[in-house]
Parts: sequence; structure tokens; C-alpha cells
Amino acid sequence: MSGTRPGCLRYYRVVGEGNGRRRSLAAAIFIVSVGLVLFRYQRLHPPENLAVLAACCAWIAIFTLACLGSGVWVVRWLGWQSRAPREPLVVAAAGAGTLAALAFALGAVGLLFRPLLLAVVLISAGTGAVWLARNLPPWLPLWPSPGVARIAMTVALVLPALAVVTPAPFYDQLNYHLAMPYRWLRSAALVTFPRHDYSFLPASMGLLYSYALAALPVWAAQALHWWMGLLAVGGAARISALLADGTGSGWAAAIFAATPAVMMTAALAASDLGAAAFTAVAWLLALGAMGHAITTKPWRTWLLVGAFSGLAVGCKATAAVTVAAPLGLLLVLRVARNREGWRVRSARLAAFALGAMVTFAPWLVRTWVAWGNPLHPFLGESRVAGVGTVTGIAAAQNVTSWLAGRLSGLSLGTFAPRGEAGDIGPLYLALVPLSGFLLLGRGTRERRLLAGIALGVVAWSVLPHLGRYLLPVLVLLAAAGGAALALLLAQWRGVARGALVTVVTGTLAWSMFAATSVQGFARIGCTLGAYDLEEWMRSSVDYWTAARFIGEEVPEDGTVLLVAESRSLYIDRDVLLEDPLRKPLLAELAEREASAQAMAARLASQGVTHVLLNWKEARRIAAMNRRADYFGVLSDAGRARLDRFLGEHLERVFQDGPVEVARLVVDPSSGR
Repeated sequence: MSGTRPGCLRYYRVVGEGNGRRRSLAAAIFIVSVGLVLFRYQRLHPPENLAVLAACCAWIAIFTLACLGSGVWVVRWLGWQSRAPREPLVVAAAGAGTLAALAFALGAVGLLFRPLLLAVVLISAGTGAVWLARNLPPWLPLWPSPGVARIAMTVALVLPALAVVTPAPFYDQLNYHLAMPYRWLRSAALVTFPRHDYSFLPASMGLLYSYALAALPVWAAQALHWWMGLLAVGGAARISALLADGTGSGWAAAIFAATPAVMMTAALAASDLGAAAFTAVAWLLALGAMGHAITTKPWRTWLLVGAFSGLAVGCKATAAVTVAAPLGLLLVLRVARNREGWRVRSARLAAFALGAMVTFAPWLVRTWVAWGNPLHPFLGESRVAGVGTVTGIAAAQNVTSWLAGRLSGLSLGTFAPRGEAGDIGPLYLALVPLSGFLLLGRGTRERRLLAGIALGVVAWSVLPHLGRYLLPVLVLLAAAGGAALALLLAQWRGVARGALVTVVTGTLAWSMFAATSVQGFARIGCTLGAYDLEEWMRSSVDYWTAARFIGEEVPEDGTVLLVAESRSLYIDRDVLLEDPLRKPLLAELAEREASAQAMAARLASQGVTHVLLNWKEARRIAAMNRRADYFGVLSDAGRARLDRFLGEHLERVFQDGPVEVARLVVDPSSGR
């Protein structure tokens, strides 16, 4: 055998080590053959779905680089450095906040133009790529995690990622989370609608969605919410590592990622995971400062903690009581017990407050300028999410039922899920006693985190018990639970350890089952090409075909009044909006104006050229407001004027089921 080569090696020598022309010819033959086969195969299975998935991945990569590129300047300007928390996580979150601030500034001066937003993203992404190339080695390895936790986390992240590529029929997304950024981009300003209370809500995630909608379809915005969930998962992992001496990260990440409410909201364009991500980074910095893991002046760290707290409140106003208030209270108590000089202590408190105001106060100013009340719509009888002074007082009149409702919140809503994505799963409530038992005696950081979790849960129990509202607190409880599990598993061996891992694994799987839904799998089917996307949109968004008609047939300078419909996403024309809990504008005009002709003239004076009416939604809104019908607030005279207006001054030009579009006719005799 010596001195000879096997046939396969002789072949390799001829083809693989032979002259370059033969290798080039072989490669060319292969490429041509693949091209011909794929050209024919695309008629059987078109590659559009694969291309959209690739585009989604590319968009996430570009946005990540943009956040790193814009965040690094903030961190450098503050002179902040860290040993324990992973700097890229903080840099990325700081970058997301910076991009939101830039969009706010552009919108405040009427310069929210798509080319400017794209330029900001591309320039920041270039800076981020340079920074990433220089800082890749120190943080490339992932946090340590057991195999079962890694599998659970992967499944929990991949399933929503597949659904993200298909637009969701989520009501709040169509109503304001994406509808408002869509309106901002049309007007190049942060416009509000006086009759639509939700248009006044703080919307830090909406600012980030503006970058996505500037050039890409709705899936790009949904992908950003998934990305914020990824930041929250990383934040839970890093906090858990601080509590459990470097272990527990994998369990914490898996627990939070596998939360049903997280998996469901990750596939939507909402705000809850944005609040959770900023909360996780705020607590990560705060715990690092408490443990002296951050090597910089304390006031700079607390400035960042305050800034991230303000960003969390800007994403979800309920975070003011579940996140910012507990952090501020714990800082006050820490400062009060500190033996340092009063100037140092005051500087920390002032830095925290200043950071929170820098990132949240612009929303107050915007609402004050637009409405005259910086806290609108949360003062008085609020129409937003059942939160308001009057409604709270009315509920408190029945003390027994009020207390019973509040105490039920202490169970974390485990057995009574409420709202879209309201199920938080079975694991969190079971982790509460374990976390308290194992972490209370370990140190100051652990006790303060548990106190923050307790304060957050108590604050949430006063709010409507929607599972999504609790996510900023759950990211902390996942970190504490992961740390407690790691400490317990470190003490057990053999069969006992295996049994415990089996119990936790089964509970995680059970938790993920709670996130499954027909709608979720239908969206994944559309992503993979099994279902037709156009049919899905028509069946799940009842005004979809009307929106398409408006975009194609209504003149560019037209304005559409939406009646019994507050969702304006996809309607590519100026609109007149009102939220579903308000007295209808047509009802007000019917009572105030002298005739149907005067009603039409009043609408025309506001620029209205067309009217969209959704009679299916009208029935739902009437039932929600306990009316006999949508216009059930009218007097007999007002009803007569409205009927005449609908019959004589609206010329139907489109109808699809319960949704119709009509042209406003001011003078029926002339056809105008």
C-alpha cells in the first residue's frame, strides 16, 4: 500500500488539487445548474417567504448595530464603566433610548421625515459595527446555562420570531402602538387627536417603531418588540448572575423567555417588553452600584438608572408605580442609612430624579402643549385602561370588593389571566417562596431586589390585573427565581438533582403550552407560506379591504372620518379619529347642529371628504358602553337629523361586509 493512493484520494488530487481552470469550470457548472433548478422550482414554491425572513434578520442586525453605535456615545460621555454587568447590554439599551430621543426631537420640530430616520439608523449602525469589531472578544461567550434551559429559551424565542414576520391583528397595535407612529410619519410631527385619548399616551416604543415604519412593512416594527424581549431576557440573566455568584443566568433567561405573556407579546408591536427591557437594565445597574461592581462615580450610575426608569415609564405609564417608584423608594432608604456626607447622598437622589425626568418629561411637555394638562388622560375619569381618579374612588366605595380584587393581584394573576397575553404561567408563583427563602439572607442586593419585586407586585395589584402590565416586575422575579434555582441545584446531587431539573423542565414546557393559540400558529403558517397572507389579513382585520380601497381610490388630499372605528393603521390618508369610549362625533353634531345639511358642512369645514363606517365594531362598542346601539345617546330630534344625514349626505362608494366607505355630499341637490 505504501507509495500508492486510494482511488478517492487520486480523484481528489485531480479535481481538488489540479489546475485552477478545471476547478473554476466545475464551480461554474454547479452554479448554473443550481440556478436553473431554482428558477424552475420557484414556480412550485416561491422564495418570497424565505426572503422576508432573511430581510427580518438583516433588519434586526442593522438595528442592533444602530443601538450599539448610538449608545456607546452616551456611555462614553458619562464616563461609565463596569466590571460585572455586561457593557453591551447597557450600551444597546442606552442606544435604543438615544434613538427614541432623536426621533422625539425630530418630531417635536416637524422634521420626522423618513429619509432623516433612515440616515440616523445607517450612520449609527456604521458606528456600532466599528465598536463591535473592537469589543467582540471580551463578551462573545454566552452566559452559562444548563442544556434544558437553553432548549426552552431557544424554543420560546424562535416561535414568536417566526410569527413576527406576519402582521398581527392585535387591536392596540392597530389602534395606537403602530397607528400613531404611522400618523406621525404622514405628518412629520408627533401629532395628537383631541378625540382620541390614546394618542396622548407616552410612546417610547412608538418612537422606535417610527424607524421601522420609515422604510419597511409592519413586521419590522413587530421585530423590534421581539428584540426588546431579547434584551429583557439578557437583563434577567445578568441580574441572576449577580445574585448567584455567576450562576443562574440560564435558568433566569429560560423562565422569562418561556412566560406565556412574553411569548405572545413578543410577536406583537406593543410596549410591554420595552418597559421590561429598560427595567431590567435599570435594576442591573442599581444592583451593580449596591455591590460596588461599577467603577465610576455613583451619581453617574444613578443618572443612568433614572434614565432607564424614565424610559420604562415612557413605554408603559403603569411602570411609574411598578418600576420607577420602587427604585426611587429603595434609593431613598439606602441614602438615608448611608453614612456618607449629605452632599454625596443628595447627589445620588438628584441624579436619579434628573435621569428619569430627562427621558420622561418630554412626554409631559408634549401633552401640556397639546392639551393644557401634562397628565392627560390619567387625571379625572380616564378612558385609558380603566385607570383614573374617578373610577378609582368609585371602586373604593365598596371596600370589601375592592380589597378582594386587590388581594387577588397578589397571586400574580396566575389562576385568573386577564387581557390579551394575560397568562403568566405556573412557575412564577411557585418561585416566590423559594426565592425569598434562599435569597433573603444572602446580602443587601438580594434583599433590595426582593423588596422591589414585592413593591412592584403590590402596585400592580391596584391596577387592572392585565398580565402584560406585570412583565417589568416578572423580569426581576425571573432573575431572582433563576438565582434561587441555581443555588438549590448546587447543593443537590444525583437523583434528587435530576428530579428537581425534571420538575422545572416540565413546568417550563407546561408554561409554554399556555402561549399557544390558533392565531399564533396561523401567523407562523403565513410566514412559512402554508397560508395566504392576503386572505389572513382580510379574515382577521375587518377593515383591511376598506383601507386598501381608500389608499387606491380616495384622492391624496382627502380626509377620512372613521365612525365606530378607532384603528387607523394601513389607512394611507389623513384621518379624523376618536377612541371607542367617547361619545361619537356624529352624535354630537346631530345634537348641536340645526340640520343634516349643517352637519355635512361642519365636517367639510374640517376637511372631511369621506367617511368609513364599521357596523360590526359599532355593535361591539355599543355593548362595551352599555348602549342599545352605537348612537344610543341621541335624543329623538338628534336621531332624526342623523338618519337624514346618513341617508342624504353620504354616498356609498365601497362596501365589504359590515364595513363601508362613503363620499361626503354637502349639497345633495348639486351632488357636491
